[in-house]
Amino acid sequence: MINGSHVILYSANPDADRAFLRDVLGLPHVDVGRGWLIFGLPPSEVAVHPTDEAERHEMYFMCASIDEFRSEIERRGLKSSPVNDQPWGRVTSVTLPGGGTVGVYEPRHERPPMVSPSPSRERCIAIYSALLNAWNERNANRFGDLFTPDAVVIGFDGSIMNGRADIVSQMRSIFASHSTAAYVAKIRDVRPLGPGTALMRAAAGMVPPGGDTLIAKVNAQQSVVFVGEDASLKVALFQNTPAAYHERPDLVEAMTEELTAVRASGRVVVDR
Repeated sequence: MINGSHVILYSANPDADRAFLRDVLGLPHVDVGRGWLIFGLPPSEVAVHPTDEAERHEMYFMCASIDEFRSEIERRGLKSSPVNDQPWGRVTSVTLPGGGTVGVYEPRHERPPMVSPSPSRERCIAIYSALLNAWNERNANRFGDLFTPDAVVIGFDGSIMNGRADIVSQMRSIFASHSTAAYVAKIRDVRPLGPGTALMRAAAGMVPPGGDTLIAKVNAQQSVVFVGEDASLKVALFQNTPAAYHERPDLVEAMTEELTAVRASGRVVVDR
């Protein structure tokens, strides 16, 4: 349900404080227009503290070593308060160029597990495209590298490959035994299933070696489950289901025409 958080720092000199976050702390950022920067944060956590005072919210940065952090800050000409040693961590505060302060601490308490974001649509499509390209180029190793170690592939004929090693082995056998047709595909849907998980559906067709016309009888609906964050995204399940459309030849024809247009575009994968 929740896929992130957005922290707001109010400042009398926002440009100076943005420069601090960008140049001193080195936080990644995007410019959403007219120099308005939004910064990415490391994994974060939230805690609820009791109070009898007026409601307020605080933000702290965390670091592995408060001493190293203070040394680096002071090397850059900035001031930090003396370290306050608490049972839950060692704390300092840094005065921002805009005049405000922000807390920084070295935690001693146990850290909660971090919530992984859902994979992005763009990254899922990139991995899927790489998968079909690896097939089209008959490269078993590159094909297998895109899967998790315990991934499952369910083939067009219902055959099953269990695990990356089996996938690579069977792909090598397939590529060695005969000339394989090449894929083209059109994305139908990409949706997050939860932290670090996404589902893709695509319509896929195949063009025979040396040919230019799709083989309508092997049109397929492909389902792919991705796991991991964008930087480490892998395929956990790849299922290839025949799009036979029994007694509905109009649907077969429509799908073939749609995929023929993908083929004519010169691309392997088209997004919707």
